[in-house]
Amino acid sequence: MKAAFGWLDEATAEDRVADDTVATLIELLAVSLRAVPAPPREDRGQRTQFPSKFDEWLYERIAAVALKLSTRQRADDLWQPVLALGVTGEYWVKYFLSFWFKSAQNTAVQPGEFAATWGKMLKFALDHPNWDLRGRHWRDGEDMVKELLGFDMGKAVFGDQARYALPVGSLLPEFDRAAGRWLTIPRVAVAFCYFALKPAGAELLLPSVRWLAGAEASWSLWSWEHDRIDEALVTLLREVLARHQDAVVVNADVRQAYSSLCNKLVARGGPAALDLRERFAAAGRGDIS
Repeated sequence: MKAAFGWLDEATAEDRVADDTVATLIELLAVSLRAVPAPPREDRGQRTQFPSKFDEWLYERIAAVALKLSTRQRADDLWQPVLALGVTGEYWVKYFLSFWFKSAQNTAVQPGEFAATWGKMLKFALDHPNWDLRGRHWRDGEDMVKELLGFDMGKAVFGDQARYALPVGSLLPEFDRAAGRWLTIPRVAVAFCYFALKPAGAELLLPSVRWLAGAEASWSLWSWEHDRIDEALVTLLREVLARHQDAVVVNADVRQAYSSLCNKLVARGGPAALDLRERFAAAGRGDIS
């Protein structure tokens, strides 16, 4: 089948993608998604069915053209059906998202345009019931959320690029909603910490204090002991104080959230947490710069 549609390799590489090419991709996507297995009625562990090589090839083509389409073309029809699978789609969604973030490697891609489409994806997922992990038990749900939020392939591709900082910052409303929904998942929260520390995540660093403080009560003792939450939080809070000391001290909401996280870390013990609280106290007295 891939050989029969080999012409799409060249057609999707063109600067201006023809309407016929877009229509063909949409039709092939519908065929691909019909192969996605129905979710089990009960959680029976990880399913073993994977997308075919043709599916992978198709999703790579779709990801490559999504940012090239004009406003009159059907760009949303290329990614919405995949994201609509949510956690029930497992690897189909993860393959697509991985290729989507890899498309940012193209030097012709403008960070602002990429972020605008990414923002649409985040809104779509946040509004879709198949991305609500409450009451679900699929093991890959957390990994899919991390991929959607850019904490895996996104971080690897553009995390170190400061030119993405403002475009990512433009997604604060979406990340604010995502924080309330998904930072309650410890592994997602830890991945978020390390994304916010990257140059591309700079605009998320200060808001992260409130988001993480709001999510902390949902983390289990097991997660604290096995997911290295302490290490991630201490690293992030140190950097927040280094970059945003004045905002931490002056803004009452941020100061309270910062203090809450510090106290939680100190209660768990460890010299790093004690040092962090001392630095925070000194910042409030104006003893450090």
